[in-house]
Amino acid sequence: MNIEGSIARTTVSDAVYRRLRDQILGSGAEAGAPLPSERTLSETFGVNRHAVREAIKRLQQAGLVTVVHGGATRVTDWRREGGPELLVAVASGLEAGERTKLAQQIVEARAAIAKRIVTTAAASGDIDATAADPISSGSDDAAIGAYRDLWCDIAAASGNLAAQLTLNSLNAGLDALETEGQAVFEAEASRTDEIQALVSALSTGDSTAAQKAAADVFGVTAVQV
Repeated sequence: MNIEGSIARTTVSDAVYRRLRDQILGSGAEAGAPLPSERTLSETFGVNRHAVREAIKRLQQAGLVTVVHGGATRVTDWRREGGPELLVAVASGLEAGERTKLAQQIVEARAAIAKRIVTTAAASGDIDATAADPISSGSDDAAIGAYRDLWCDIAAASGNLAAQLTLNSLNAGLDALETEGQAVFEAEASRTDEIQALVSALSTGDSTAAQKAAADVFGVTAVQV
């Protein structure tokens, strides 16, 4: 059926995309370095050129390559062109020390976003005073899940879609760091007093207190494994 064919092509394209993405991120390729031609990539990977073309389009959307009609496809300076969705791929190729460093950088980025979104979330009146209850009463895994859900709700209440999607990408980056990322979520979710203060401030519309409480939740996070 056509549906089966479409799934197969997408799967092959995904595999080509991941292979090229990981090689670009892990090879230290200089900005401007050309990718092999579609024909060469097709022959190397043993796939059709349509799959290669789709993969390159995704690389372009991710800010990893530039495509010039009639010219070579070239690697970009992805640190300048890419977005936070690349954190997942970057994290998977790091050594232990670099993983810890990246985890702390993600914490700092999340804290900066949190400071921004709690102000408008407080004004929305959409956060209930009981929102922190599942965090303090659940098991470790349940508490972490409830904590993450709370920030999703805060981001949604802020009405800032860009911040919400960026926060999702940053959280995915922590997930990709596995042990180091889990340590971050465990540390933050354990600060139940600070979280309760945050929820109380949001539920009463006190944006100043909400900003302070958010800083307390994130600001003292230590990434320890």
